[in-house]
Amino acid sequence: MLHTVDLATAEAHGARCLDGSPPWFYYDRPRSPGGSGSNNASWLVMLDGGAWCYSLDECAARATNGLGSSLQAKQRSWVYSGLLDPSPAHNPAFASFHRVLLGYCDGGSFAGNREAALHDSSGRPVWFRGRRNLDAQLEALRGLSLAPTPSAALRGLGLADGAELLLAGGSAGGLGALFSAERVRARLPQLSRFKLLLLSAFFLHRQPEPLPRAAACRRTFDPAASSAACTPWPDKMRALYELMHASGAPGCERALPATERWRCIFANESGARLDGGVPLFLVNSAHDSWQTANVWRTYPRCRWSRCAAADVARDVRTSNRMIRSFLADLHAAGLLRRPGGGAFISSCNEHVASLSAADYGSTLVGGTAMASAIARWWHAPADAPPEQHTYLPCELDPASRAPHYECNPTCSTKRRRRLRQECPGWPC
Repeated sequence: MLHTVDLATAEAHGARCLDGSPPWFYYDRPRSPGGSGSNNASWLVMLDGGAWCYSLDECAARATNGLGSSLQAKQRSWVYSGLLDPSPAHNPAFASFHRVLLGYCDGGSFAGNREAALHDSSGRPVWFRGRRNLDAQLEALRGLSLAPTPSAALRGLGLADGAELLLAGGSAGGLGALFSAERVRARLPQLSRFKLLLLSAFFLHRQPEPLPRAAACRRTFDPAASSAACTPWPDKMRALYELMHASGAPGCERALPATERWRCIFANESGARLDGGVPLFLVNSAHDSWQTANVWRTYPRCRWSRCAAADVARDVRTSNRMIRSFLADLHAAGLLRRPGGGAFISSCNEHVASLSAADYGSTLVGGTAMASAIARWWHAPADAPPEQHTYLPCELDPASRAPHYECNPTCSTKRRRRLRQECPGWPC
């Protein structure tokens, strides 16, 4: 069920979507095998994703749709699967939790905190208040509305009385969860268990792969925007950080000089400086389909069924170089050494497969299913050795007869192997 944060709470926190409307969230009650559940002390709060906008004009355009305005948010029944599935049969670890999906309407991973609106070329105000949106959403969930008369629709949801919270985020929302985890934990001191789960959110701070031809990148739409489209993704994220007055994890912001704090918008920088008391688990593909197209900007030289041997070898070498680079950055950030942490890293060319019913239960790494790996980590002690909960990928095999030369037979080969840049209309 969709809930829009009441105006009094939104105003008290200064919360605004890009268009100035208040933020929202979807809430689904706990379930049990016999019907409605009563496990009201356990919560799964997930920050939704949807890529980013990097300039005032892009954000003004985004303000007209459901990624920038609660006025465009759709009332709908709970349709989410995988980690958020309401069925105890399909999601035994978390179906009995209160499950919440926080609407993403700031275009900046819930990180912006610009005081005044900027105005686009037509004079419309555009707001960058993602950080405040999250604060207002949490306040509504706590059931402690700052309005004189709390909203009846929100009264009693009761996150303030929760005993355990799994804070999760997918894609751009995963970055937001990383940036805000310490703040969320501090706002809920009564919690006996708090853990952080990032889904397809370890975006690399890497420059694109050099292309053999003169073109800087490819784009299948809007040729007039090719100049901005071809800007390397790290440069675009730096522009976002500065435009929105964003901030990353507090430890990262404290550690770097003011001129370098833009680096905190990247997962490796903020993750490396995340408070050690926050158990962190990553679910990611080292061959992530969104990063393939938008960070690395590499594309297959031919269709798999028509590839010459040299093209196959070249494309597989490039893919394996991406896999090794991903693992190198993960190790360098220290994210595989954190007490209570872990990671489920596959070679599947996918993005946020954890919200797919089929992939959540059937994708295996080292013989362990994604769903089982997450559940085991969640139930483990907060200081469990990370090696007990770390699953690392294989590399593609050019000699393999498997589709797409995949070394992991449980990877879904029906997914689109490459996504368009910035994947418009795709749940990034």
